[in-house]
Amino acid sequence: MNGKLIPSDGLPAIPMIKEKIVVGRQPDCDICIPFPNVSSRHAEFRFHQGWWILLDRKSSNGTSVNGDKIERKRLKPGDEITFARKHTFKIDYKPESSAPKEEVDVIIKKKSQKEEMDTFSQSLLERAGLSRKDANDDIDPSMFFDDDPREEKRHDLLDE
Repeated sequence: MNGKLIPSDGLPAIPMIKEKIVVGRQPDCDICIPFPNVSSRHAEFRFHQGWWILLDRKSSNGTSVNGDKIERKRLKPGDEITFARKHTFKIDYKPESSAPKEEVDVIIKKKSQKEEMDTFSQSLLERAGLSRKDANDDIDPSMFFDDDPREEKRHDLLDE
């Protein structure tokens, strides 16, 4: 056995026996996470030169290691892995050698300390770029109260 994955929800640890382990929603995956936000073949673990490498397989909702969204990452013992922003595990293993010389990590978006601290400083709408304030800054309220020619006809009909 080359280590184990420990689910954060208290379920039993998953032994990492094979050299290549596929994680996904499909029942034939080595580790099946049967939730709709998990891609059918979401990610893959590979045991290489005594280290676990995690590869995101172009999943819809991404894979993160210690809060950083990744494409490929060499895992260290104790790293926290999250699939589809909700399904979290810790990896427990003993690397068999010193770190390989080649750089394998491809991090898409590194979570900065500032982002961690500013998480609640904006509303969700502002964080998504949909802030009401931003969207309405250029709107002139008088444009909603222009004289409508139909209104004049309606008044004319009432007067008759």
